[in-house]
Amino acid sequence: MLVILTVLVMDKWILPFYVSHGEQVRVPNVVDKDFTEAKKILEHAQLTVIRKNRYDRLATPDHVIQQIPEAMTTVKPGRSIELIIADNDRMINVPLLKLSTLRDAQFNLESLNLKMGKVDSQASNEFPAGVILEQSIEPNQKINIGASIDVVVSIGNNLVEAKVPYLIHKSLLEAKSLIVESGLRLGIIVKKYSHELLPGTVIAQSLDSSTTVAPLSTIDLTVSSTDKEDE
Repeated sequence: MLVILTVLVMDKWILPFYVSHGEQVRVPNVVDKDFTEAKKILEHAQLTVIRKNRYDRLATPDHVIQQIPEAMTTVKPGRSIELIIADNDRMINVPLLKLSTLRDAQFNLESLNLKMGKVDSQASNEFPAGVILEQSIEPNQKINIGASIDVVVSIGNNLVEAKVPYLIHKSLLEAKSLIVESGLRLGIIVKKYSHELLPGTVIAQSLDSSTTVAPLSTIDLTVSSTDKEDE
């Protein structure tokens, strides 16, 4: 009887509140609900659910700790709602990074509390510049939260010379992307204390941006740090 009453309430009052003339949907608030309940609510509101786990030792496992877009946002029916679900397991499945761009791979890793490790470059006759060819740990293997994954990125097959990009004041992520997109390799990263710049901001580069060098040349970076021991 309780189940029937719940369904009637959803169909008669809750669902009409979130659905307006089949054109717009007001996103329900499902934060703090368990995933199964949250999924049902969103699907009743004609929305699609994407689940992503995030390690959180304080939150209740399998409960929603964040939703994107936020509650009460107006969207079209069928819109994907990303649910970040609490997971207290320190092990996580490695995502597939191959054939994605370096930027997309970085954001994917960060969303899973993983890190981008060493980034190398390699010529490829098969794949265009900027596409990840290899990853150091294969997809679906279990690794610890916070672990790093190295990647190899294509520079294409027609590169005769590489123009050094200007990297000063770029974030380390931006610099890594520009380096591999230019057909170069990232070398040594040195940290230097700065109280003015955000951590990981490029302060110096070993190759001048006005020069043209051989493909796959190595460029070293100096990046800002908030640790005074890096002075």
